Amino acid sequence: MKVQIKNPYVIPGMIRSLNKNIEVVDASNSRSITKILNAVCTYYGITPEQIRADVNKRPLPQARAIYAHLCCLKTNQTHEVIAKYINRERSNITTYNANIDNAEATKDPLLFTPLQIIKQMV
Repeated sequence: MKVQIKNPYVIPGMIRSLNKNIEVVDASNSRSITKILNAVCTYYGITPEQIRADVNKRPLPQARAIYAHLCCLKTNQTHEVIAKYINRERSNITTYNANIDNAEATKDPLLFTPLQIIKQMV
């Protein structure tokens, strides 16, 4: 069982003694992740449950990639936290970011255009 501490000012000795059972959560970042997820869902006309599902039909992979990329840019959460929020593995976040970087370089309309619009929404 993990204990979540919502206050980043914690007694250092307590962190060392409980080590792996504590996850420090910054409430402002979790709100940012939720805001980004909601903006992506609004743009694509889908629900957060659909993004978290194991389905890979369009536009879900594109939505997940944009969500991951924006979370990495706009929050200081780790890839693991960003991935857990949408029921994915940490390595998926790395792949999504690489896909977005490639789309930005080539101006791929499938990802580049939605990314620009959603960036303005968040």
